[in-house]
Amino acid sequence: LLVLDEPTVGLDPVARDSVWLRVAQMQRDHGMTVLVTTHYLEEADALSDRIIVVDRGTIVAQGTADELKERTGGTVCEIVPRDPADLNAVVAALGSLLPEASRAAITPESDRVSLPAPDGPGTLSAALARLDSANIALADIALRRPSLDDVFLSLTGSAASDLEADFVAGEVFS
Repeated sequence: LLVLDEPTVGLDPVARDSVWLRVAQMQRDHGMTVLVTTHYLEEADALSDRIIVVDRGTIVAQGTADELKERTGGTVCEIVPRDPADLNAVVAALGSLLPEASRAAITPESDRVSLPAPDGPGTLSAALARLDSANIALADIALRRPSLDDVFLSLTGSAASDLEADFVAGEVFS
């Protein structure tokens, strides 16, 4: 068992990759289980087989990155109008595609609409057709799965910078 506490804090990307290559080699050559604590959620996502989310000393969730992301709500379609003043027009054009909860999440500071996309590309196509019919120019439109940052915020209800909460990633390379 190898226990690593924030092993790549302060490292540049080349040094970080070097650490993870060495750890992978040790795991492969010696069948080692690796337990990592990290605030680098992208790193936990890329390297961990299982993740435990700890908030203020209590385990609030555990599973694979995909399992945790699915709990957060699956794929979303993010729509960014070219002109931020068109945000209300985007909401109107999407109509029944946009659930009330998504409408409620839009604030005066919002620059995009996040639309649940249970059908992935099908939802994207339907949204594009409606936006095209309404002649709304877009700066960006994309499908994305929730990140572990989204998972963290959903599970803890606190900012990712909250120093009392950690991701504990176990069995990184098994």
